[in-house]
Amino acid sequence: MDLPPAATLNRRQPPELSHCPQLSRRFLALLIVSFVALLEVMVHLPQQGEVTPNAYLTSQLLRDNGSSGSTGERFSGNKVRTYRGRHFQFQEIASQQQQQQSIFGPDLTPNCVKWAVVTTIHKPNESIFGVSKLKNWCLVIVGDTITPLAKYEELAMEEGVFFLSASYQTQHLASNPFISIMPFKSFARKNVGYLFAVTYGAKVIYDFDDDNILKSLEDNVTVPPPFFYRADVGFDKTTLLHFVESREQSEDSPAFNPYEFMGASHKYSWPRGFPIDSLQNYFETWGQTHKLGVGDMKYSSIGVIQSLCDGDPDNDAVFRMTRPDSTNFSFNHTATSLPLLIPFKKYTPYNAQATTHLYNSFWGLYLPISVPGRVTDIWRSYITQRIMKDVGLHVVYTPPIVKHERTDHDYLADFEAEHNLYGKTTALLKFLDGWTSAAKTLPEKLSDLWIALYEHDFIGLLDVEAMEEWIKFLLGIGYEFPIPNTDESLISDWRRVVSS
Repeated sequence: MDLPPAATLNRRQPPELSHCPQLSRRFLALLIVSFVALLEVMVHLPQQGEVTPNAYLTSQLLRDNGSSGSTGERFSGNKVRTYRGRHFQFQEIASQQQQQQSIFGPDLTPNCVKWAVVTTIHKPNESIFGVSKLKNWCLVIVGDTITPLAKYEELAMEEGVFFLSASYQTQHLASNPFISIMPFKSFARKNVGYLFAVTYGAKVIYDFDDDNILKSLEDNVTVPPPFFYRADVGFDKTTLLHFVESREQSEDSPAFNPYEFMGASHKYSWPRGFPIDSLQNYFETWGQTHKLGVGDMKYSSIGVIQSLCDGDPDNDAVFRMTRPDSTNFSFNHTATSLPLLIPFKKYTPYNAQATTHLYNSFWGLYLPISVPGRVTDIWRSYITQRIMKDVGLHVVYTPPIVKHERTDHDYLADFEAEHNLYGKTTALLKFLDGWTSAAKTLPEKLSDLWIALYEHDFIGLLDVEAMEEWIKFLLGIGYEFPIPNTDESLISDWRRVVSS
């Protein structure tokens, strides 16, 4: 039970300690607890533009105990605390940062440009075996404390497959400041795999989950890779795609639901992480006439490619619990189906289950550790898209390249784990849409944004510290951060071909 600040307690004269030792111990304990409560309030005392202490205490009580009225209270996203740590200084860090040797071991010398990353606690299955067989791809599997060792050690004997067991991470990697922060029994342990891939030459990273299986072609044998990359061409080649030419509804919302444009078999559906309080506006105009154009874009202007999936796609618990046949889902996937370019000024959630990240967006791979696993990849997607707008990178949704055979889940438990998605997403998008930074480098922008997210209660302090170490790690292995661009004429590198 939370005690009020000491200043609100009635003053009483303490009894003589020698005559009432039991009462004196209780009084001292109460005094100590009250003093700790007062310190908690003092830590959150407002500066200019912050909420008042009383407002902070009220919000804490409401969050912990529910609203005192007949309804709840919407999360505001207002600033509730101030970061007291040292702000990231790119020039200082960059001048001190020397090219570091790989922490993953001198005996490892992979040199792949196309990598796939997965973390799992299950034995190898069709999803993992399928990726391990991709020609000219490398796979890193990040183990956890209960991942079956023998099966993965055997799989790691295959060329291009690497397994980082929990014991290996503890014995050989824990001295690294970033990796030491990463918790076990956490989906965010995947961050170790991302850095492994970048360290060993990745230009493309396929970020997948162990229950998403790459689909074969019509011959039911050939499994195409998630992305075709040739070093001699790099990212200068173009891709044909659809873009939304006109859209009248939901102009006030920064959120964009791609399902309507991708031939979703379920009407009125949405991806996990889409703000649930924006659904009604989308439903009211679902299926109404809208224009799709066709254009092409260089891959150098694309940061992340999200694949849809057939079967049981990445919907939230609300959809799964309220829709009949919710696990029987499909999207357009014909020879003429095209990827969809997400409108540049909008935000669309993408996940860590079947996404391809291109080199210029590797800085945005970090999965936060202070939020639940059902939230972490969605928060990553929205935060990364905000910075992508400063460097001219786009998000693309593609027709399904995977089918999802989901392991057993408790939908109600998923609902609980997705609490932040339902209560905070709208506030997060509003905050991101209005956030600005005067920083000149992308690492400094990243640091500024994650500090602001902490101050507005979207993430915890540990993520601010982890982000600084993440940036340092990338700098240390020679990753080249994109340069922020304020020239909007250079931010939309696409050409319209036809309208349909």
